[in-house]
Amino acid sequence: NYIYPHCFFTVLSLCSQTITGFELIDAATETDIGALSDDSTIDLAITGSELNVRAEVSGSEGSIRFSYDNNPNFQTENIAPYAFAGDTNGDYASWTPQIGEHTITATAYAAANAMGGELKKSH
Repeated sequence: NYIYPHCFFTVLSLCSQTITGFELIDAATETDIGALSDDSTIDLAITGSELNVRAEVSGSEGSIRFSYDNNPNFQTENIAPYAFAGDTNGDYASWTPQIGEHTITATAYAAANAMGGELKKSH
């Protein structure tokens, strides 16, 4: 029997007007797959394994810092799109999550490189 690979995500509730959500991206085709919300399940057999996550924001931020599971400084993005696994001029880098449960958090900062104080944090 083949067991499809699944990744379970916890996206912590967003309490700010700055970070409004997360969008799952197909990095191979540069297309949006859909919103990534609390308790989402990603079936890699359906989505493929070349993924990324974009933080949706309102307003202009200096930077967004992503944490992933136990890594509080997984990625810092200074320019939109604010991509969890990074990007080069809007070309999303590819990321493949390990099978299991994961947590993504994003924090908006007033200045580049996660400086200038926190604006709002997803929690």
